[in-house]
Amino acid sequence: MEDLGAFFGIEPVEVYGVASFYPMFRLRPCGKHFVSVCHNISCELRGATEIMQKVCDVTGAKPYGTSADGKFTVWPVECQGACANAPMLDLDGVYHEDLTPAKSKRCSED
Repeated sequence: MEDLGAFFGIEPVEVYGVASFYPMFRLRPCGKHFVSVCHNISCELRGATEIMQKVCDVTGAKPYGTSADGKFTVWPVECQGACANAPMLDLDGVYHEDLTPAKSKRCSED
């Protein structure tokens, strides 16, 4: 972040502010597979809490954490722009929408 700050002529804390805001930037190592579960209002109203619990159960990772085997990192995110098809999750860049706990289990097992 110091190098980027120097390159762009801004303070490192400004680089950190951007990098920590957007979920596509990783500030620490993560698992082989990255699962981001939307928990914005649309997804929450349609079962995101249950989706998150199922994903954590299947992967062995806690929210904002990585499974002990290093295979999965699970990350709650604010919004992924798929509100019309809530609840949803993103597994390695692929959106899975209109989820139920059973469907989210299949996504995480593939």
